[in-house]
Amino acid sequence: MEEEDPRRKYIKVQNLDTAMDLQKKPFLILKLKSIMQSQKHQSVFLRDLEKEVGFLQKWNFMSVIEKYPSIFRVGGGNSRTPPFVTFTEKAEKIARGEAEAKELMEPILVKNLRKMLMLSVDCRVPLEKIESIENELGLPQDFKNSLIPKYPDVSQ
Repeated sequence: MEEEDPRRKYIKVQNLDTAMDLQKKPFLILKLKSIMQSQKHQSVFLRDLEKEVGFLQKWNFMSVIEKYPSIFRVGGGNSRTPPFVTFTEKAEKIARGEAEAKELMEPILVKNLRKMLMLSVDCRVPLEKIESIENELGLPQDFKNSLIPKYPDVSQ
């Protein structure tokens, strides 16, 4: 009788599977939100969604759009305009509030970055290290493009 290779044995951990399932939907919602907010009119044509995320992922996003009508609204779809997705009024109001909060937090984030730099020996920290803890520092995902150009004294 042959023994099974222990490296190939898969163990299903129910709590881990549940946690991963719970993270999938918020990730898709936040990804769609960032795609929509990067557009000029805060909406995206459904045909363009495929260009952004790929053919297979498009269907995951479509199911999220259908499942959360309190966040996303589908419009168009007539002879004049192709179907598009946008935020509901309530979700748009929350997104605006989030943008205002990020704007108000910016000076605090820059101050914390300066403090962190002062803790290092030569007042330098590799950007990769900051990227690895950006969430813990409360930095936006695009901090390299949004904060660093605004505050060159921090990045020198």
